[in-house]
Amino acid sequence: MSGKTEARERLLQYLSVNDTANEGYTPDQLIDDAIHEAILNQPALRTCFFPGCLRQFDVISCMAGDPPPRPEWDGRGWATLGAGTIISGGGHVCPDHKSLVTQHLPKRLQLPNDRWSTECACGWTAQPQRYYPLLRGLWEEHLLTENGTLPPAAERTDR
Repeated sequence: MSGKTEARERLLQYLSVNDTANEGYTPDQLIDDAIHEAILNQPALRTCFFPGCLRQFDVISCMAGDPPPRPEWDGRGWATLGAGTIISGGGHVCPDHKSLVTQHLPKRLQLPNDRWSTECACGWTAQPQRYYPLLRGLWEEHLLTENGTLPPAAERTDR
């Protein structure tokens, strides 16, 4: 198998049947090579879990130490949040939001009467919930407030 971009470059270079025959390739071989590389070298993109952020990185290129297929998919500076927080299965945070998320890491709290809450590293706590998955949305709202994207929430009146 050729490198990540060699088959594509050969395909672009040898567009005529006569030229490909002179170089020992058929157009079908070139196309088969390009398809093979496209399937084997697909990026495995991971998206930043910060609400509204669409940045992505290619985890396969990052793990292999190869440059990503696109410069904007570079994995340098990204962080992984483990599954032990309120983020089910963990997640990935881009360099733009890593500092904010690190300052506001959530901790899951199991409360009496089958209730759950989360406590942020900054001291903020979510209102207790019966349905555990609601906590992520509340924490994300807290992040957006701390980021300045949302205005501060109104005071709770049901304490």
